[in-house]
Amino acid sequence: MPGLNTFRRPPRMTIVNTVTGTSFRVQFNPTQIKEAISVNFARQQVPGLSHEVMQFVSTSNRTFAFDLFFNVASDTITSAAPNFHHVVRSRLREFAYPRASGGIADGGPPRAMLVFPGFITITAYLTTLTFDHNRFNVRGSPASIMASTEWEEVREVIRLSGEVRGLQGE
Repeated sequence: MPGLNTFRRPPRMTIVNTVTGTSFRVQFNPTQIKEAISVNFARQQVPGLSHEVMQFVSTSNRTFAFDLFFNVASDTITSAAPNFHHVVRSRLREFAYPRASGGIADGGPPRAMLVFPGFITITAYLTTLTFDHNRFNVRGSPASIMASTEWEEVREVIRLSGEVRGLQGE
């Protein structure tokens, strides 16, 4: 009815398998995302000098770490509640194992596109995945799962200092 206050759910993060094109939306957005980069320097030691001479080598790939919470009671991932924990785990684990391929060069895990509307869209590899299974039901299945993930950005072009100031959504 017009005029009633309606609850509007915020856009949710989507994780896309860039090889197969399959995607899924997370059940609940992360409450915190840690973004990190490292600047790498070669440290030259000159005899008799009071300090190390630092020479720039590279900037590391950005990493993103966040937790995803899944609750079978508010399941939007699958209608098969008894298999809920299997579906959640398999959707994330597919980014941890090599895909079937014809050779070593293209046989690694698939890349993921992480799309968090209003914040960031990047292509990344999953580097760490940990599951915490909680509150087991009478069948022995977890009623909730916390997936702790770490992703490392895939860059294919050089990024320069002056470019990063104006970047948005990346």
